[in-house]
Amino acid sequence: NSIVQKDANIAEGLYNNSETVILDAIFKTNSIALKEDSYAKDRGLTSHYSFNSLSAYDINGYNRISGTIDAGAEELRSTQNIATVDLTKIYGDADFTNPSVTVASGLPLTYTKSSNVNVATIKDGKIHILTTGTATITVSQVGNENYAPTEKTFELTVNKATLTVKANDKTKLANNLAMANADYDVSYTGFANGDDRSKLTGSLVYSGNAIGKTEIGVYTDGILPSGLSSNNYDFIYKKRA
Repeated sequence: NSIVQKDANIAEGLYNNSETVILDAIFKTNSIALKEDSYAKDRGLTSHYSFNSLSAYDINGYNRISGTIDAGAEELRSTQNIATVDLTKIYGDADFTNPSVTVASGLPLTYTKSSNVNVATIKDGKIHILTTGTATITVSQVGNENYAPTEKTFELTVNKATLTVKANDKTKLANNLAMANADYDVSYTGFANGDDRSKLTGSLVYSGNAIGKTEIGVYTDGILPSGLSSNNYDFIYKKRA
């Protein structure tokens, strides 16, 4: 009435009147040894185990006898299902776990791998964002004496952060010459992960009613920057005088 070895006397079928037994999911190929992620508990090759703490049914759904048996692989462990929800984050977000990932057994979950290590990696048990894009994250539960191991994936999408580029105020003495483009500059707000101007591509260009002027005057909101690009940032450009 118990799985002891993989042989012709062990039939695939129902156990506990509900779940299907597939022997290849329990034993290693051509071996009586349990797989590392087997649904069966490893009781050792010759240890004995009392029926008093076992379920009422054996692997074939029959009532168990009382007493003590040799239980090399005594009982199928319960399956557990990890519930996941896809997640969207922003470039620059701190390392995180997915708050929607749960398992009914209450056992601890572990983030084990990312399908795209250019976008995100697993660092100190959390998801660490490197750039924008998508990655499939695997979360696992290693199981214990009562629950079989399991794993599940969810899709992580990392969107661009917002970077504000604001033209700085400028003052020029009238000399009948327009201010050179190189004399204009900007201030940045919103860099993440220690980024700076060197992480951006493109060249700053300036427009507005102050550009090219030689006449004395105050040109309110007269300088508007543009021209930058980045895989990790969307830009908001702001005018200045």
